[in-house]
Amino acid sequence: MSCVLCNSNNRKYLFSAHSVDTPGKGKLYAVYKCIDCNIVYLQDGIYDTSDKKLYFFEYYGDSGRYFFRVFNRIFLLNKTTKITGFKKTGKILDIGCGNGEFLEMMAQLGWDIFGVEPCTEMYDFLSTRLKGKVVKDVTDLPVDVQFDVITLWHVFEHVDQPIDLLKDIYKRLKKDGLLFIAVPNFDSFEAQFGQKRWFHLDPPRHLLHFTPETIKKIFDKTGFKVIHINFQSYWYNSFGLFQTLLNMFNFPTNFLYKTLKRGFKYKKDIKYTVNLIGHVFIVPFLYIVSFLVSFILGYFGKTGTIEVYAYKK
Repeated sequence: MSCVLCNSNNRKYLFSAHSVDTPGKGKLYAVYKCIDCNIVYLQDGIYDTSDKKLYFFEYYGDSGRYFFRVFNRIFLLNKTTKITGFKKTGKILDIGCGNGEFLEMMAQLGWDIFGVEPCTEMYDFLSTRLKGKVVKDVTDLPVDVQFDVITLWHVFEHVDQPIDLLKDIYKRLKKDGLLFIAVPNFDSFEAQFGQKRWFHLDPPRHLLHFTPETIKKIFDKTGFKVIHINFQSYWYNSFGLFQTLLNMFNFPTNFLYKTLKRGFKYKKDIKYTVNLIGHVFIVPFLYIVSFLVSFILGYFGKTGTIEVYAYKK
């Protein structure tokens, strides 16, 4: 596999990791770094969004439980302000729109919404929820429609041909339009510390991993100018560091995340009970620490995720 950014075959092996859905079992996925341009990529990752073992309804979040519903509402409001802080209203396209909640909230704020969701199960669900304003691929969008804002919330790392996608986005964005992309930061403290236990590694779904340096390179190559990189995304960063630290304690990989967001049904045995009790004791203290540390790391550009704002050159 050659580098998607510079086509070089000159690479360095970093480590290997199991899928978070089958921790400690099955295939190991090798992580490499391109020596020429520094982009990090997964060997033999899986892009097929029709694979129901990897892309399934619960993966996109179950907002039915009270606790998660309240947290998710705050989280969505935070996401909308990141966009309305740059543009108050207009036509917005969300690529990889998941369960559609973000677009639904943007519609409530007066935006004209469109979505792209390649997962068949979610696409069928969204066709009703978004009243038909969703397609399965960017190339399915009407050629004459241009957008004021295009967003990719933790989607870009799933894409196997990022250059092609950005070139297509470029044609569909208005001259003064905003491109917003949120991705994990491989140059973060938690990525370097956690490595195969890093929360945002997520093999085999995450095919690529970026740093501020490599994201600027790939944007520059496709005609975009990065105007701002935000390192202070409190929800993503504090929880990512928090879950990474829990993983380092040798709890089941992403135990809390999968329980809260996916409604994962762990087998109710003594091991489950021990893990649950362990979380009860350690969670309050560890989350406070994670929040404070993430806030500090933001000033050094070492948080687990970055949010990139860009315009056309």
